[in-house]
Amino acid sequence: MGYKGFIQLAQRSGQYKTISAAPVYEGQLISEDPLKGFEFNWTAKKSDKIIGYAGYFALINGFEKTLYMSVEELQKHGQKYSKTYSQTSSKWKTDFEAMAMKTVIKLLLSKFAPLSVDTVMQKAIVADQAVINDSETLDVTYTDSTDVTEEEKPELTPEQLKKQTIIELIKTAESEKEVDKHVKQLPTDKDVLAAALDRKTELEKDVKN
Repeated sequence: MGYKGFIQLAQRSGQYKTISAAPVYEGQLISEDPLKGFEFNWTAKKSDKIIGYAGYFALINGFEKTLYMSVEELQKHGQKYSKTYSQTSSKWKTDFEAMAMKTVIKLLLSKFAPLSVDTVMQKAIVADQAVINDSETLDVTYTDSTDVTEEEKPELTPEQLKKQTIIELIKTAESEKEVDKHVKQLPTDKDVLAAALDRKTELEKDVKN
């Protein structure tokens, strides 16, 4: 499932007014405020050079959020999380833009969508690389289409998928409180606990630095 699949699933929840992703060209990123977020001027394109990608959603209740990642940040993300990143056949090599937009949408939802691990946003993560049949029951059909990279082909049970989802959320958590929230889903699982410990250690290092 690509970024359009994540958008489709989010829209089916009925909570989103709009959700989208787009490349950001040189000159379009105006400023980055740690509190208010990013400011763009989409008419200020200086060249055809893409400097990053942005994901955006607005909820029916008025809440909205944008996530921006530079090309360099996306490359580092791919290197860290994709086992086949360096291979010439990897989607990161053959279709970087598709993977970049998928990444910003997926991280935008996992970080900022006001949903718990059992609701639509987390189902989107679990259903990654699948054809969505029913967003409420997470009825999906996994395929071997060319959009699926080798490391993303699911061969897991629903329980394993849930565990994998929780661990992924822990790895991207931005606070110890957020880590603890995800651990509560599987509080006795040793892999979840190990991931939580690792992430808390990383967060502590970030604070010290």
